[in-house]
Amino acid sequence: MTLRLAFFDVDGTLKSEPDPYLYLHRQLGTEAEGLANLEAFLAGQFDYETFAQRDAALWKGTPVDQVDALFRAIPYVPEARTLAEALYRAGVPIVLISTGLDRHVRQVAEELAAAAWAANELEVADGRLAGTIRVRVFWNSKGPLVREFMARFGVGPQECLAVGDSEGDLSMFAEVGHRIAVPSSHPALRRMADIVLGEADLHTWLTRAVTADRR
Repeated sequence: MTLRLAFFDVDGTLKSEPDPYLYLHRQLGTEAEGLANLEAFLAGQFDYETFAQRDAALWKGTPVDQVDALFRAIPYVPEARTLAEALYRAGVPIVLISTGLDRHVRQVAEELAAAAWAANELEVADGRLAGTIRVRVFWNSKGPLVREFMARFGVGPQECLAVGDSEGDLSMFAEVGHRIAVPSSHPALRRMADIVLGEADLHTWLTRAVTADRR
């Protein structure tokens, strides 16, 4: 096999905080409202667009510098960051696809030299959150984005790797030929994975994956 493109989820995969929305709510004092919004969405009371807009409205007026600092404080998952950096050194571009928030995902993309990324955009006015969001990555909809990026980079499924942790990454896993889960992954994702970080000889697997046919 030869890897030519790697897709990474961000929250819970590269970064240790699994839910950036609830994280911001905890930090900004809106946790009760955020939890109620999440429970209503999961109960089917409204769609994902409405859920995202309601969350964003709760943060209206927050300085973006404060938001950026809060996201920067979230630690990386060491094994996942090591994998991303090893792929970069091996010449395999990485693409971040997240239902999380652009102010966080952009930071990670810059720090890991990602070739591209997609996330939901918190709109800003005069240096503060405007209380609205542009939803670019819908819940459980990463599969079509993976196909778009594969077409953009001119690669096929068997040349692609996906790394994730949650139920929301199942559609991403379904599009690629190689899959890695982090230890805390959803059981269904672990079942789909070729290996789980920390539970396999990643170095040997990665060496084989990035060197095959590179003559």
